[in-house]
Amino acid sequence: MRIQHLLDFYRLYQSDYWLNKLLLLRNAIVHYEEVKPHLHDGAALVDDESFLRMLKMELHFMYFQIIEALFDMIFAIEDDRDEILWYTLSFSNWTDYGKRIRAIADGSSTIFSMIKRINDEVSLPFVQYLFFLVYQPFENEEQKEANLKFSNRALRVFAYDYSDRGDYNAFKHSLRLYHSGFKLGVGIGSTENLQLVGSADDAITYLEKDADGRVRETTKSFDPERDFRMSCMCYRLICNLINSRKHAYLDIEGKCLLFDEEDFDAANERSFTVGRTSFTID
Repeated sequence: MRIQHLLDFYRLYQSDYWLNKLLLLRNAIVHYEEVKPHLHDGAALVDDESFLRMLKMELHFMYFQIIEALFDMIFAIEDDRDEILWYTLSFSNWTDYGKRIRAIADGSSTIFSMIKRINDEVSLPFVQYLFFLVYQPFENEEQKEANLKFSNRALRVFAYDYSDRGDYNAFKHSLRLYHSGFKLGVGIGSTENLQLVGSADDAITYLEKDADGRVRETTKSFDPERDFRMSCMCYRLICNLINSRKHAYLDIEGKCLLFDEEDFDAANERSFTVGRTSFTID
């Protein structure tokens, strides 16, 4: 296998594809009234509400796509395939993919405790090896520890979100879902006595089976702005993973970004007040 040819993947990888598409979708939503004449160009009749729902769903499900991309790379590197990452991603068959992601979500994954030996003199925590490799952009040990703590926490949140992907599976396979607003109320007697418990402007409803094989209708809220912010955080980790190896293997300078816990807290905030409901239909 021509290793040097495969290393071109790092040089040519389009990291900014993720950011550019995120910006395209998010700005189309935010500035919809201004840009809709251009978005609708070529169509005789477009329903604005339907078009906006499509944009929001695309942004929501792109969050899952970018998480998949990040974990695909992480698992390849965990298996010592840095130099043939392109080949590994192209022909990967992660039979234990879900199990490995769930282990990251609950904190039991070995990636949080693994030490990666670089040479006889240098060993690094695996998460530092993932996102910084030989780069040392830290001003001091405290800043380094803060960034490793951020990386560990971010991976757990991404893994937790990805583990709850029934809506993403419904999207990928035949678009077997629908998108609407969502309100949850409780009360006794007529609907006039209901008390609102929570609501969300955007929610996905789909069918799934529980552990006992019963069919359930599930409605899951989502926040397009959170999806955008968290996708951007994921994008930054992908950039670090790629750029640190571009530097190590190809001697090409590429910036490695530093992170802040407060920025992550703000990105992780949700606008909705109720997450999901689910009930058996058979």
